[in-house]
Amino acid sequence: MVIPIEKCNPYVRAAEFQHAVLEGEGHRLAYDMRLFAVLEGNGTLVIDKQECTVSKGTAIFIPLGCGYYFRGKMRVA
Repeated sequence: MVIPIEKCNPYVRAAEFQHAVLEGEGHRLAYDMRLFAVLEGNGTLVIDKQECTVSKGTAIFIPLGCGYYFRGKMRVA
């Protein structure tokens, strides 16, 4: 059974598909907990100065207060 992400938890603040993740060298700060799923493509997640390769099928959890950014073209939810 498939459940749309916006119905998984009544406290989800936002759920959206992004056709491309913006690239940049500046960290974004997670003001809340972040959960991403890579649906297509591949790239790199930079979090706290560490780099991690991500690709289709990767789930990413970013805790509150962490700085992060992506490099590469991906479709994520």
